[in-house]
Order: sequence, then structure tokens, then C-alpha cells
Amino acid sequence: MKIEFQNSRTQQLFNDHGRLEAHYGSDVADKIASRMALLSVAPNLAKLPVRPPIRFRPEDRSLGLFSLDVGAQHRLRFRGVGEKAQRGKRALALEAIKEIQVIGIKDV
Repeated sequence: MKIEFQNSRTQQLFNDHGRLEAHYGSDVADKIASRMALLSVAPNLAKLPVRPPIRFRPEDRSLGLFSLDVGAQHRLRFRGVGEKAQRGKRALALEAIKEIQVIGIKDV
């Protein structure tokens, strides 16, 4: 899948493991890196695991928002990008979403 970032600050954080460790700690940083690797090799959203520990799920399908678990206290949030993922479209086909925009990490 093609991965974009919401802004340059998020991109810098996610592309530097040292920054991730400083911000979230070693264990969470490793899980974030693992989830990002999974996203990069998945051909589309339908191929992501829906069971723990990864647990892909929609947060708001009408807005194209999704998340992956990153341990018990964090979720990696992202949105589908492109015409197929736009708001107001009929049922969102996960197989059609091949590009995402990372929003960041949400505390739960």
C-alpha cells in the first residue's frame, strides 16, 4: 500500500525510530514500526488482520478513518486516500483502498 502522512511532523516522527522511542518508549516504537511495515506490504485494507494483537478496524467508515492496535494503550490511526475512499460514497470497499494517510497515534 502507498503510505502518506497527514503532515511533515508526523512523517518525521514515523520515519525515525529514535524519535518514536523517545516519544513512546521502546516497546511501543517497535510495535509502531511493525504496523507500518505491515501496512507497506499489504496490497489493500481488506488484507489486514482483524484479530488481536493487530486488530484492524474502521473508526468512522463514512469519513474513511481506520486504526490498528499498537499494544493495549495505543492505536495507529489513518484514513483511506483516493476517490474510492472519499466521504459520501456508497459502501466503502476495503479492497479498493490501496493508499492511506497516517494521522498519528491515539491513546485509548
